[in-house]
Amino acid sequence: MSIGIYILLFCSMFAVSTSPLIARYLNHLDPIAIAFWRMMIGSIIMHTFSIFYKGKKTLSKKNSILTVSAGILLGLHFALFYSSISLLPTSAMPRTLYAYST
Repeated sequence: MSIGIYILLFCSMFAVSTSPLIARYLNHLDPIAIAFWRMMIGSIIMHTFSIFYKGKKTLSKKNSILTVSAGILLGLHFALFYSSISLLPTSAMPRTLYAYST
């Protein structure tokens, strides 16, 4: 396997493992803003990786539509997740975040 796969794996595991920390320590911010910046940073990382990737450079029309649809649904998921965390009472938040991260 190439080193690029390990870089992608590291980035994805880092993103998943920091989600509860972001929800806990940035609870004073608007959930939509948190979701936007998380998607923006992820898009920049993935775009940077794709620039240096030696494979196919363009997507077919079908794959482009599927990719954009998946991005919209992922952004909606992030927005709803951070909105639901902000609705939890303070005593229930640590238990919920612990259950989410395990």
